[in-house]
Amino acid sequence: MISYIRAGLVLVVLGLTAWGGWTARAWLEDSRALDQAKQERDAAIARERAAETKATEVETARAKIAGELAKERAKIHAEVEPIIKRIPVYIGGSDCALDADGVRDLNTARGAAMPDAGRRLVGETYTSRPDTN
Repeated sequence: MISYIRAGLVLVVLGLTAWGGWTARAWLEDSRALDQAKQERDAAIARERAAETKATEVETARAKIAGELAKERAKIHAEVEPIIKRIPVYIGGSDCALDADGVRDLNTARGAAMPDAGRRLVGETYTSRPDTN
């Protein structure tokens, strides 16, 4: 009977040892998984910060280029606008090979296309091209 008790105690001790080893091994694997998760999180944070830094650099470069483009457009407008001369052309008089009815039809069509064509009579210049600046 004592041998059965000893055998039972040995089995209980072996069972507790196996359970303790199993639990310690699980804790070790959990610890390693936690360390790996922390490393992946830190790497993701580093990538996000690098992306934000790059986005800031790109936005700064874009703003600089937009400023330079605006300056160039203003320069072009200032240099080219005085060169372009807008002179209205009228149909009529002895230079035209059309009869009076044809001239009236053309002038009517022009008035329909440009409603404020009456400004031409007082000597103002008019262009149908919109000014971009």
